[in-house]
Amino acid sequence: MTDFNPETVFNEVLKDEGVLLELTMRPANTASFTWGTVNIPPSDVKKGRDFFEAQARHEVGHRVVPYAPSTVERGVAAKEVARLEEIEDIPSFLNVVYDLMVDGRNLMEHPEVYRPYMEYYTRQYLKSPDSRMKLLGETGEIFLKRKSSSTIANQLRSEERRVGKECRSRWSPYH
Repeated sequence: MTDFNPETVFNEVLKDEGVLLELTMRPANTASFTWGTVNIPPSDVKKGRDFFEAQARHEVGHRVVPYAPSTVERGVAAKEVARLEEIEDIPSFLNVVYDLMVDGRNLMEHPEVYRPYMEYYTRQYLKSPDSRMKLLGETGEIFLKRKSSSTIANQLRSEERRVGKECRSRWSPYH
C-alpha cells in the first residue's frame, strides 16, 4: 500500500507537461514509454511518491523533450556515430542519448524531486558491466556536479592510451 495515489501524481505530471498519456502499473524490469503509454512497475511505486513522480517525469520526458535536429538529420547523425564507434544496436544507443537529454532537463526543472532519482540511478548505472549504462552513470556524475566533464574526458583519454599501448605491445615484432 502506498501513501499516495499514483494516478493523481501521474495526472499532475501530465498537466504540468501539457500532454495526454496513459499510465499502466504492470510488473517489468524497468519503467518504459511506448506508443502513448507509460508503464511504471509496482516495485517502483513502492519506492514512494517522490521517486514515482521522478520516474513519471522521466518517462513522460521521452514524449515532451524536443529532440532537435530533425528526425531525418538525427537518424543520419546517429548512424554515423554508431558506425564510427562500431555500435550495432542503434535503437538502444539512441535511447541512451534521449535518456541523457530527459535527465538533464528534469534535473534543471525539478531538482527537488529529480535529484534523489538521479542519484539512485547514477549509482545503479556505475555498477553495470554494460558500457552504455556506465556512460549514463558517468554523465549522471556530471549532472549531479560530482565530476567535471573534463575529468571524464581525461579518464576516457587515459583508457584509450592504456588500450593503445596494450595493442601495440601485443603486436610488436619482439612479442
